[in-house]
Amino acid sequence: MKILRMIVAGLAGFACAVSLVGIVYLFTLQATVMNRSAVKSWISDNKIYDGKLITALVQTSSADSPQSNIPSSAINVSPEIIKSAMVATFPPDFVQMHTEAVIDSAYDWIEGKSPEFKFSIPIDQKRDTFIQQLSKSLEPQVTVLPVCGSVRIAQNIACRPPNLTAEQFAVQITTQSLSASETFTTPLTNESFSQSTQNDTPQPGTSLLPRLPMLHAATDMLFVILPTIAIISVLTVIFVNTAGHRLVASARLARLIFFSMLVTFTPALIILFILKYNDFGLVNLFGAQMGELIVPLIKTIIIDIAYNLAIFSGIAGILAVITWIILSVQQQRLLKNTAQIQ
Repeated sequence: MKILRMIVAGLAGFACAVSLVGIVYLFTLQATVMNRSAVKSWISDNKIYDGKLITALVQTSSADSPQSNIPSSAINVSPEIIKSAMVATFPPDFVQMHTEAVIDSAYDWIEGKSPEFKFSIPIDQKRDTFIQQLSKSLEPQVTVLPVCGSVRIAQNIACRPPNLTAEQFAVQITTQSLSASETFTTPLTNESFSQSTQNDTPQPGTSLLPRLPMLHAATDMLFVILPTIAIISVLTVIFVNTAGHRLVASARLARLIFFSMLVTFTPALIILFILKYNDFGLVNLFGAQMGELIVPLIKTIIIDIAYNLAIFSGIAGILAVITWIILSVQQQRLLKNTAQIQ
């Protein structure tokens, strides 16, 4: 019977420690990945709204570049020119407002507040602004073009029509280049975004996206299940032992919980300090173009998760060690009083 009690108490103690570790991880997720405010702050803190996102998109996408549609070999639409025009067209407050709207829509869907994930970014309303900004950037190149008919010009040499100013011709060729493409003709929506990426190579984790609402519901259930397991386990440890051994068993349980939290706290602390000074080759993984955008963001996310994990496991570990010390002192006093009575 004594052996059976020891086995049951041991299993209950193990279940209690595992459930408490799980609760610590749940609180960490709740404070980071599952918190839309935290996600918004990650993006804002890395200054992605201040042109970083536009720069990355321009550097990694050349298929729809206006350069191929410019009807003049003398006009060079470099990525820097496009980036400058796009940054001026889409200021940080516009990018932030609509990015946060997409985040809110995603979390409303994940949390079950909305039946589907939908967003619409009115980039079509910025088409005229982009034409104006891009034509301003091209105007210096247009200004140096010779006027058609003013001198004898080879047939393959570009020239500016005499009835158009440099500014007007820059607007004309920019408008023509965009008319030949679908750039900024419709709002950017979840449907259009899916269509534009459906032929791309599937990215890791994309198959997980439809399951996010289900995973969120599962974590909500775990917030009920794990505390229940922990409470039942503690009660089992207390009542499965005889009155004379309950104090000892409780002290052992507190010690087990402390070391469980130490196992969680230590790696989190190591990650927290190492990532501050090392990116573990993430820049090479994503490439130089996207690396400047993604790597600092990934580091911020991991550091924030590690920080919260260290905080929650540290608090739980401190409470466990205090309980362990109190119970151990109480146990020593009880033994001392028993010895004096005898």
